[in-house]
Amino acid sequence: MIQMPQLQKTDLKNDRIFLLMAKVQSRTSRFFKKQMKAAGLEISFSQLGVLFMLEKNDGMSMGDFCAQLEMENSALTRLMDRLEKSGCVLRRVNPEDRRQFLVDITDKGREQAALAKPIVRAANQKILDGLSGEEILSFVGVMKSFLDIFPAG
Repeated sequence: MIQMPQLQKTDLKNDRIFLLMAKVQSRTSRFFKKQMKAAGLEISFSQLGVLFMLEKNDGMSMGDFCAQLEMENSALTRLMDRLEKSGCVLRRVNPEDRRQFLVDITDKGREQAALAKPIVRAANQKILDGLSGEEILSFVGVMKSFLDIFPAG
């Protein structure tokens, strides 16, 4: 287990919290990029999240993706453009509302998601092995609190 330093709330400067979050995001992003490349994956970690969502709910609307991923429409469109170009998804007009596009996962998208699952499981296990149960519960609680402190929209 990792030894956690005993800190007081006053020991931390506000800018250090965001710096630490940025470093964690950067390191985990590099870790996944390296692991995914070694496994022969052709997609990014962000794109992988979309494929995982489609595996559970194929035919999602672009609007549903925006809401669930809390992404701007233009950013999601660029992400979907890359996924469609790579052959992992197909977009189609919603027959019930022609203003809306639905997204379907392809066989290639399912293959890419399947290749990534062991990587995600191993990364999760690495975290579980490095922290106590109490630390994990605390960490998850803090992340959920951040979502409350900084609401979507």
